[in-house]
Amino acid sequence: MLSSQLSHEPHGWLLQALAGSSGAPKSTTNGADAKRLAALEKRVKRLEDRRSGGARTALRAARAATDCVATRWVPDDYYGRSMRDRSKLLNCDVRQMCKSMLLENKQWRGTDEFDPANARFYLVVVQYAATFDAGRLRSALVERTKLPAKAFNFRVADEADNDKLSGFKHNAVTPFGFAESRVPVVLSDAAAKMGFIWMGGGHEAFKLGVPVDAFLACFKPWVLDCSTARDEREWDTSAKAVKPAKAKAPAKPKAKPAKAAAASFEDYGDADDTAASRLALVVGKIVDVWPHPDSDKLFCEKIDCGEAFGGVREVASGLQKHYTVEQMKDRVVLVAANLKAKKLGGFPSHGMVLCASAPDGSLSFVDPPKGAKPGDAVALPGLANPPASEAQVDKKKLFGKAQPHFVVRSGTCYYKDKPFDINGAPCTASVADGASIS
Repeated sequence: MLSSQLSHEPHGWLLQALAGSSGAPKSTTNGADAKRLAALEKRVKRLEDRRSGGARTALRAARAATDCVATRWVPDDYYGRSMRDRSKLLNCDVRQMCKSMLLENKQWRGTDEFDPANARFYLVVVQYAATFDAGRLRSALVERTKLPAKAFNFRVADEADNDKLSGFKHNAVTPFGFAESRVPVVLSDAAAKMGFIWMGGGHEAFKLGVPVDAFLACFKPWVLDCSTARDEREWDTSAKAVKPAKAKAPAKPKAKPAKAAAASFEDYGDADDTAASRLALVVGKIVDVWPHPDSDKLFCEKIDCGEAFGGVREVASGLQKHYTVEQMKDRVVLVAANLKAKKLGGFPSHGMVLCASAPDGSLSFVDPPKGAKPGDAVALPGLANPPASEAQVDKKKLFGKAQPHFVVRSGTCYYKDKPFDINGAPCTASVADGASIS
């Protein structure tokens, strides 16, 4: 097996000679040879990793579905490149590149978790050139299933469920070869119009391309409006030169009595500190905004809070007296993301945009640090807990306990004496000292 793998590599004959006919590296006392052999062993290990497991499973399933399958191994820095550069590696349009996301409906109350009309999990395929929009998906499913909107609340499935249901690791998920074939598939209507799409292939560095017609015939997905197109200027923005990290969900407790679930967070002995540690204060980008038709105070906004927090959501904010639509559009803000949805002026608002207000009436957005991206979360030094569910935040009044301690000092936002920290930098607000945050 090793010999055949090496034969396909550049200078494969030399690698084979160095490895020896048996496939095991020859012993040597020469330092230079030892270094070369160590590099060879590393390369061989990488080859064995690539050519076994997930990638093979996905490719076999894709070829069983269609004769027209394109494949490409991409370099290690692929996810650190801009979308446009990635598309050049695949020789495709940016809008043809897709990602597969396993979502869990946290409001699922059905009897058959694989019933497409009311499933617990959905495998959603959307373009990289668009942001997943949980609000649009919810609306599309309400129209299709006739269930009430409150029956749907989507979050990215936790790592354990992802690995179990898909059979693939994070960043390698693909519908082809998906372990639990009963999970219903949703394809964004924008991707369905592309004719040919690329997606993950069972390994972080392996990509599969297939005709949309073949994808539709194989999975019979629901084609739904579930994404919002990104500004094309974002196509040329490079990510940090690291592989994308999954927003970690709290580890599932082992099989124990039901009470064990309540012990999955740390009690800091101060009810307000514990409450603050369980709030999800995350970076969001306002992708659309308009004045509420029946209120002279409210703006209605669509805010991208990152895929780990449901993608794009709708939020209402009483900011008409302080900002214009132009000042709001495309602004990066801080959002309290695990508040229970409620209607403001009849508009379903799912979260709160945080602002700082001083006694003199002046008001300012809480500004995340430069470089912060949708989904990045505030960390309070010394207070680390998984976010509470929306129901827990509401029932235990967690926001109401923590918020009175949100304050601005010298332009920096604090909970008590702990700065709102995102990726090592503080959130700020341009207001006088002592301004409260809400």
